[in-house]
Formats: sequence, structure tokens, C-alpha cells
Amino acid sequence: MQRERTLLDVDPEGAPWFRQQFDALPRTRAHETRRGGVHLLFRARAGLKCSRGRIARGVDVRAEGGYVIWWPSKGLPFEDHPLVEWPDWLLTEAGRPEGAGRGGANGAGGFLPPAPSRRSIQGIQKRVRRILQVVECARHGDGRNDKLYWAACRFSEMIADGVMPEAIAWKLLEGAARVCGHVAKHGLVQTRATIASGLRTGMEAQP
Repeated sequence: MQRERTLLDVDPEGAPWFRQQFDALPRTRAHETRRGGVHLLFRARAGLKCSRGRIARGVDVRAEGGYVIWWPSKGLPFEDHPLVEWPDWLLTEAGRPEGAGRGGANGAGGFLPPAPSRRSIQGIQKRVRRILQVVECARHGDGRNDKLYWAACRFSEMIADGVMPEAIAWKLLEGAARVCGHVAKHGLVQTRATIASGLRTGMEAQP
């Protein structure tokens, strides 16, 4: 990772924290990870060190000396916004002692997610569109089956988070599979098997 970058690494375990803090986080360059998390990139912040779980469970900091994978090079979705400064309030959180991240509203290491704001709903809709685009734009020889499986895994996380009904996920994924030609090539039975496998794998990976 280049020194002029500082990265906030949110794993799937950190999704509740991410939802809770979504409105407070500035818009900056971001990309999804293969595990279904998200990387937020900021300008380098002097004095900020790499840390693991200080902000919250599943939320790490990659600063000077840290290493991350640039997942867009692997075909995963990204948002190419200009880099912004690391927020001051997040600097305070990152300076907590190791393992002293917020425990959440229930005090037991989890969060009680707030009612979704208009901005968070728009963020969910935008993420859904990005995921579907990955499948819809896939062509023969471009890993259509793998991308459909990946999209089903991502949708399963949204189902687990309570922001997407499973029936809607199935409908959207089948529609995207038709657009990219997966159904025409492999048939509806195989398409549904791939979707079911991705949804099941994603659900099993939930903490």
C-alpha cells in the first residue's frame, strides 16, 4: 500500500458498525472486497498506525506499513471518488486501546442497527445496482457463473442484514442471469443452483 494512502478495512463482521456510522463517514474512494467487506481509502494521516479491531469488531486500519489488495483489479465493484481526509472523529476511535472498540447498544459486542435513513437506503440501492451490473456485463468466457455466485453471496449478506427479502434477491439475480446469457447457456435449473449455492455459502459465512 502506498504511503500517501490510509485505508479503513471493514470486514463482514464490521457491517453493523458500518451501517450505524454510514451517514457520518465522508464519501471517498471505495471498493468491495472478495469477502464481501469494503475498503475506504483516505489521504494519509500523520501519526495514524495500523490497528485491528480498535474501532469495532471487524473494522481495521491500514496505515503506513500496511498492505492491502486492490480488489478492483480482480473485477470487484468500486467507487472512484476523490480521496478525502481521514475524519477527526474516526482518529479518536482508531486511538482506542486494542480490543476496546464499541460494544454497541447491547453491550455484548454487537450493534442494534438503527432505522435506515434515506441516505442509507440510497446506498443500499446503489450497491444492489453495482452488484447486478457485474453479472449483467459478464459475457461468455468472462466467468459468468463465478460472478453470479459472487453476486448471490453479496445478496445473502444483505438478506442477513435485513435490508433485502430473499424473494427479491432471487428475482434480481435470475433477471441479471438472463441479461448476461447465463440462463440461455446453462439453463434455468443450473442458474438457480448457482444462485442457491451462493446464497447458502454467504449465509453460512455470517458471524
